[in-house]
Amino acid sequence: MAIQFTGGRVILKSNGLYPFTTFTFTSAGVSGSNPPTLQQLRAAYSGSVSGSVFVSNPSYFTTGSFQGYQIWTVPFDGTYEIEAAGARSGIVNYPVGTPKTYWGGAIIRGRYNLTQGQKVVMVVGQPALNPTTSATAYNGPGGGGGTYVVLSGSNTPIIIAGGAGSGGGYSGDGAVLRSGSNGATTMSGSLSFFNAPGGTGSLGGMSHRSTSSLVSINPYDAGGGGGFLGNGFNGTGVASNTTNGSIGGGGLAFLSGSTGGVAASTFTPVQATVGGFGGGGGGSPLAGGGGGGYSGGAGSYRATSTVSDGGGGGGSFAGLGVTTLATSNGLYENLSTFSGSAITNINAYNSGSGYIKITRL
Repeated sequence: MAIQFTGGRVILKSNGLYPFTTFTFTSAGVSGSNPPTLQQLRAAYSGSVSGSVFVSNPSYFTTGSFQGYQIWTVPFDGTYEIEAAGARSGIVNYPVGTPKTYWGGAIIRGRYNLTQGQKVVMVVGQPALNPTTSATAYNGPGGGGGTYVVLSGSNTPIIIAGGAGSGGGYSGDGAVLRSGSNGATTMSGSLSFFNAPGGTGSLGGMSHRSTSSLVSINPYDAGGGGGFLGNGFNGTGVASNTTNGSIGGGGLAFLSGSTGGVAASTFTPVQATVGGFGGGGGGSPLAGGGGGGYSGGAGSYRATSTVSDGGGGGGSFAGLGVTTLATSNGLYENLSTFSGSAITNINAYNSGSGYIKITRL
């Protein structure tokens, strides 16, 4: 214990469980739908001066019942700045000869009071895998995973940053790229290029239907991103991670394991890829998957057959008690203020794997 004198009073103040200033939690370099193991995380973190203090102690750092769910023990009472970034989309190689294209994950930063000994559960979103460069006629990567910071035992999110939705293209549909979407700074996931609806209220992104509830005729729809509570919808319009070969699977929700959606397997060479861990939706041969997040980004919808679409970005979230908010575009829920204060504009989206940077103030 340390003695602190404040206004003539003597206050006993804890020295903390271990030294801590700042640390960045990552995916240990792993991409795709499956997360790193505890061993991979410890190996990646042990070279850090600050990380080596706590990551080898299972009382202070471990993983949960779902692989890749990182559990960190708060070392001191106090205010912490938490910056979370969702993962980018898969990289589109379409049309051939044009620059490779991706969309970025949302970045959300805020301050939050934590108590020594509290457990914080974190999922770090991973990028979708990238298609090969050998196919000239079509492309459909998975969506990027969302990044989650949640108080253990209560399922109360502190901050969630949405992953990006991937683009898609097909030579028989105009040979143009249908754009994906950056991670959203709204709680709802964003629409697909052709208006499949994103998830709302922490549910997964929709696919195989439009905002007007019209059912898609396209047999190659991609999967929607997973939300905090609800799984993303696959390319047949079912909240599921399954595929029938031609469609992408929905990304799984935070409460269901956050696995990225499976990829369609038809067409040779296969150009669809799995969604990123953190609930990214799986790609189809022609359409990009939605991003994971607080609510999942949309999968795809088309009113005609064998056509392309681009997935929506996953939604983001700032919980009760978060202050000094900053976001990728200076907005949250389309407002420029949060809890009575102006939102700082970071003016950037994340171009790689997700991360969570925690700093003791």
